[in-house]
Amino acid sequence: MNNEIGKRNYQTGFIPHKLEIEDRPELSDFSKNILFANVFSSNGVDMIASSLYEPDLKTYSDEGATKSLTYRNIYNPDNSIKVTRYEDKWEGEKFINGTRSLWAFGRTWQQFFIQLTILGLSKGERCQFERLDELLKKTKEG
Repeated sequence: MNNEIGKRNYQTGFIPHKLEIEDRPELSDFSKNILFANVFSSNGVDMIASSLYEPDLKTYSDEGATKSLTYRNIYNPDNSIKVTRYEDKWEGEKFINGTRSLWAFGRTWQQFFIQLTILGLSKGERCQFERLDELLKKTKEG
């Protein structure tokens, strides 16, 4: 593990896989999930705080020029993200307990998800805390 991690906090962005559901090709403009995370040091231990959002398929809407889908935080469904797909871009809004905490857009898949996730967690967002070394160990074993 890099010894430099413990000296500062790091921003991380995530580009997810596309949502692929048999018999639902209209959902392929959306992601399988959305992940936000902050990497930081606490009492000399490198930690990661992460929040995972999964699609709420019953919120899918197709209004012709726009399609939208809402994602819910697995740790608190009152934390949500509404992703809207326009012909030439994606747009996302994150809501923490009913208050908009983030707005992002991008013209490409990669640009959109970097813009959406690079700032990490929002104040009040429910998340999971893990030791970074334990997480890295689990990923190597899995």
